[in-house]
Amino acid sequence: MKKSEPEFRRRYGRMLAESFVVQLPFIGPFLVGSFALTHPGIAEQAGRELQHELIGRVNDLESIVATVARYGRDFEPIVDMPQEASQVAIALAGDLTNATGEYFLYENLSELCPQFSGREMVELLGELEYRDLVTTDATIGQEIYSVSPCPLLLTSQDPLLFENRNVHRDAAKMAALLLEDQQYYLDVYGFQEAMGWPPRRINPALYVLKECIDERRWSGERVDDLATTDLMASPRDRAALRRFIRSVNSIDSHSSET
Repeated sequence: MKKSEPEFRRRYGRMLAESFVVQLPFIGPFLVGSFALTHPGIAEQAGRELQHELIGRVNDLESIVATVARYGRDFEPIVDMPQEASQVAIALAGDLTNATGEYFLYENLSELCPQFSGREMVELLGELEYRDLVTTDATIGQEIYSVSPCPLLLTSQDPLLFENRNVHRDAAKMAALLLEDQQYYLDVYGFQEAMGWPPRRINPALYVLKECIDERRWSGERVDDLATTDLMASPRDRAALRRFIRSVNSIDSHSSET
């Protein structure tokens, strides 16, 4: 079931606002300072409690800010994107079979988006390329010969295309399993069999994990249209993965509270 673009934008904006607003209530307890003038013993205890609370809040806020920054990067391209360009973006994402190694020939895009003329399509693809959603290749006498989707196209459009699917949450599940393994190894093919996810769902999550895991630790081998067959994580990679999981869990917990 597809979600309307306005509905998704409202939900995304509300998510960002709530991520910050839920952190604001800890400001009030600073009024305890004035209370200390007449009730020093009680104020001292309150001060210690406030200190512990603030430490926890600051740690939580760090995770929230990191998450907002991550989600912001993914969804910023579509917040102010022209409606026509949004239609092309979601059509391209929706037509992908496995989301790895695929591209579109420009001459075939008229069938995918017949509502736009050739000149209009060129300009709209320029909008998408400017926003890092796609890359285009030219040839002699033709401004655009082919169009290749970028990972940002998937992370920004998949929540619009698929009900109850979140690329970051999928990536966090994969990251958690990798960290649980004693060798810090993830068999992607085995993960696919266990979860029953098609490559079209797994590959976008793999691209998100690429921000945390050095590309040299990807197998580079493809099987059954998967972007890679296995992943390994160095100590540095694992630190990035733990931070990523915390950020995703934080945004999920605050969304459920509100």
